[in-house]
Parts: sequence; structure tokens; C-alpha cells
Amino acid sequence: MASVTGPGPTVSGGGDPPSSGGQSPPGGPGATGSTSNLAFLAYNEGQVQVLVGNASMLRPGDWFYLSTGNFGATPSAANVSQWASQIHAVDPGGIFVVHTGGIANVNTLFAQGLSSLITWFSLDEEPNEPGFSGSQTTTAFQLANFTAIVHSHGLKSIGYMTGQGIYGDSSVNKWNYSAFAAVVDYVTVQTQGNECVAGGNGPTCVSILAGQFMGAGDATSDLSVQATVGSLADGVTVTLTEVMSTLNASVRMGFGPFFLEFTGATAPDLIAVLQADGR
Repeated sequence: MASVTGPGPTVSGGGDPPSSGGQSPPGGPGATGSTSNLAFLAYNEGQVQVLVGNASMLRPGDWFYLSTGNFGATPSAANVSQWASQIHAVDPGGIFVVHTGGIANVNTLFAQGLSSLITWFSLDEEPNEPGFSGSQTTTAFQLANFTAIVHSHGLKSIGYMTGQGIYGDSSVNKWNYSAFAAVVDYVTVQTQGNECVAGGNGPTCVSILAGQFMGAGDATSDLSVQATVGSLADGVTVTLTEVMSTLNASVRMGFGPFFLEFTGATAPDLIAVLQADGR
């Protein structure tokens, strides 16, 4: 894991990612529900209001990735700062992350000025984002540059990785995701597609990623996996069973907060996951 250079802001909800500690879900490994924190992605006001409106199901130590400027959109520090304030009002123990694509957006958001509630910065490394490369070496170089910028502002860095080549997909380069742990403070891997969660292979992908990290001597608590709840943009539907089996596998492996992506239309699917998680 990359080291932080310079002091970070003192903020309620800041600090290192909470680890699930390898705990089994209540009732044993086969049960539904976990003992871990969760992470949520929000990229518009409607999603923020879904989270605020279900504040009783949030926990101190949950993570909130607040997205702006992805896929060519104009980044707005004012928007994500306002969203952080709204969520902080109902979950003062939350941890806030600004999430964007491309180094230019990173510099723009810092220049605009971010809320001191935001203590982490996530860079989206997937196709259609500026600077994305299928090369592991090139990607690691860009993430190292990103981390240097983020650390210079006193924040910590997250590499939000496309999830290519984890399991069964021979059309893309295979990445060893532990290589990115050396250049960022935390790694989140998208696993929602047919290759992993939507294909019923979420626990297998979790096991592969855990093996990569443990084989390199990296802590699995510095790693999380992601699932979209409900229907994906390409028409693929992720079932509650597929989400929960992956969530529970990540908890058993000691991963950091399981990452949930949702839309306004799939908010009921998100609530179903939270209820299954015992919230």
C-alpha cells in the first residue's frame, strides 16, 4: 500500500478503511448478511436522497463514493461537497470519497476546492475514461502519478479498477491486481459483470483476488469488490442471491467494505440488499 506524504485533514469519518477482519456472516458462512461496512456510489442528487432517506440503514464507517466528471462530464467540487454534507448530516461516521475519471479532472477538482469532509480520492480506471490502458504497467504508472497528486493535498488514493481478466475472459489482458496496491492506498475492483457477479462467479472472483493480494503479502483489507444491484445498463440483471454470495465471500476473506452501485430505478434492489445484510 502506498504511504501518505503529508498530513491529512482531521475530519469526522476519516481514517483507514475499516476491515471486516475475516469474520463470517451471522449464523455461519452460509448465512445471509454480514458484519462489515458497505460502500455506496452516488453520482446524482437522486441517489444521494435515496441514501439520506434510508439513513436508518446506514452505519458509521460506511463509505460514500461521490462521483463527478466521469465519461466526459464536467467535474463539480461544489456538487460532491454538498452531497457529502447531506450524507454527513445523517451519518456523521461516514467516510467520503470523491470519484472521477482522468488526471485532468483530479487537478480541476482540487483547484475548485473540496469539502474537508472528503478524505479520499478515487480514480476510475475503465474504458472510456481519459488515459485508460489495458496495460497493467501503464495503468500502474498513471495511478502512481495520481497518488502523488492526491497525497500532496493530504488525501489518500483509491484505484477503481475495471475488473478485466479476473476470471474466464480471454479477450483482455490478465491483470494481477496486487500490483496496484503498491501505488495506491486502496484498490476497488469492479466485479459486477457476467465474468463475476452476474455470471454467478462472484465468490470465485473474490477468491482469485484474495489469492493475488495474499500471494504478494498485501492485506486484503486494502481491497474491495463491487456489484451493481438490479439491472445493468447492458440489460444484465444481478440477482440478490448473486450479490449476497459475493458480499459474504468478501467478508470471509477480510476485504474492505463491499461496494454497491445502484440507480434511482434500482433503489428497491439496494434496499433489499441492505435488509438481507441485516440492516
